[in-house]
Amino acid sequence: MNVFRRSAIEAGDTVAVIGIGFLGALLTQLAAGVGARVIAISQRAWSLALAREMGAAETIQLGDDDGPIVRGSRR
Repeated sequence: MNVFRRSAIEAGDTVAVIGIGFLGALLTQLAAGVGARVIAISQRAWSLALAREMGAAETIQLGDDDGPIVRGSRR
């Protein structure tokens, strides 16, 4: 909760959460809950599914070929 309060995330902000484990999922839920647009980034498909359940607007799966992410295209 401390990291969330200190970040001062507000409605309309765009937030990237890298790594959707316990803390990443919680931060995704809290940020989405205040109206922020959350982009969740993880290597694991099940983590990204959890992030969507927690309110993530978009998800990006990292993998062996992350060229599309670097170039800015979405998967």
